[in-house]
Amino acid sequence: GVDAAGHVFWADRVPSYHEFAGTEHFEFTNPERFDFPGDFTVSVMVRLPDPWVGGFAMLLSRRSNSDYTQHHQIFIDRRTSSWTGCCADGQPSAVLYMGGGGDAGSKFAVSGPLVTGEWIQITFTISDGSICPYVNGRRNGDCSAPIADSDRQIGSGEPLEVGGEDSYTDHP
Repeated sequence: GVDAAGHVFWADRVPSYHEFAGTEHFEFTNPERFDFPGDFTVSVMVRLPDPWVGGFAMLLSRRSNSDYTQHHQIFIDRRTSSWTGCCADGQPSAVLYMGGGGDAGSKFAVSGPLVTGEWIQITFTISDGSICPYVNGRRNGDCSAPIADSDRQIGSGEPLEVGGEDSYTDHP
């Protein structure tokens, strides 16, 4: 079906999913429910386009206008000159970034290369402040150095946006 905002939801498929055309997203209200002060896990199921022609695509975000002041975001990156260091070969990777108030306090982890054209589960665990990437249930990339509890961006009031965010326009 299609909702009032034009989002396509495929309930008759396994898995059921929302299909984003490139610019839209939906928001979860009650942002305080997504202020995780301790350990947490975030998982998303995605099917990246094949062929993948984009360089960057936001999957979910609590970002307003600065990476440093957000709680967390997950995006796909395949820019060969990316600051994440992920993609010299041009293959897409997933990144979870947690804002720490500035460059020194912020932390991120990057998955290994992702397949395109198939459903994959991307998971990031945050345990004792370290971010660790998993793909299809297996560890896939290095864990980050821990983010200090005092650097976590709690209470920003930013909603959780799925499918992208207002400040970016490239969404898978």
